[in-house]
Amino acid sequence: MGKQYDYGNWIAQSRHDIPDFMIIGAMKSGTTTLHEMLNRHPDIAIPRGELFFFSQDDIAEHPNFASRDSHGLTGRASCEHYPDWAWYREQQKVATNARLCGEDSTTYLCSKRAITRIAMQPKPVKLIVMLRHPTQRAYSQYWHMVRARRALYSFDDTLRFMPQQLLSRSHYLSQLEWVYQHVPRAQVKVIQFETFIHHPQQVLDDVSDFLEIDRAKFPEDTFTMHENAINYRGF
Repeated sequence: MGKQYDYGNWIAQSRHDIPDFMIIGAMKSGTTTLHEMLNRHPDIAIPRGELFFFSQDDIAEHPNFASRDSHGLTGRASCEHYPDWAWYREQQKVATNARLCGEDSTTYLCSKRAITRIAMQPKPVKLIVMLRHPTQRAYSQYWHMVRARRALYSFDDTLRFMPQQLLSRSHYLSQLEWVYQHVPRAQVKVIQFETFIHHPQQVLDDVSDFLEIDRAKFPEDTFTMHENAINYRGF
């Protein structure tokens, strides 16, 4: 990881500051849909959107990051040493009436810094990893960039001139090796995007067992939900 970082301030003071599980990626692999499905279970609450808390100062994942915190410091170096735990706790207040709190941040899987920090926390966090065919995942990411007006070139030219921008998040082997190096395998659930799309109820049953929740409590229409449906058609 290059220079050694002091992770002391990244360890939560209480188990209650940390969610019970996290959907950590990969990007464009059905994470938003799984988030929405799980959030419909009465025993689960997940903050809306991605928090990126543990990867916020990872320049490879957030190259445009800038912020000012209560210490009066601005930018990446500030949050590297002074993470805003008060803000992170505030996001988890959605779980007031739920038994489990989750988080969805797709940059965690490809951020060694994030995985290292998560593994250091005062309670074991269960990690859900969703993987999609690497080529299709990269192509879907490209069209996400087009819609966000962040694509400068055609798909072919982006691969030619800026390959890491599309390919780095498809390097599943090295990412999972790092995860398993820091987190016990029993705390990690890997899901294939293609299985999720064709057999959502089977996947939710497996995830229910993993999170130890009653699958019968999901509303009946949960299994037909399709968030970001355009991406399932290969765009």
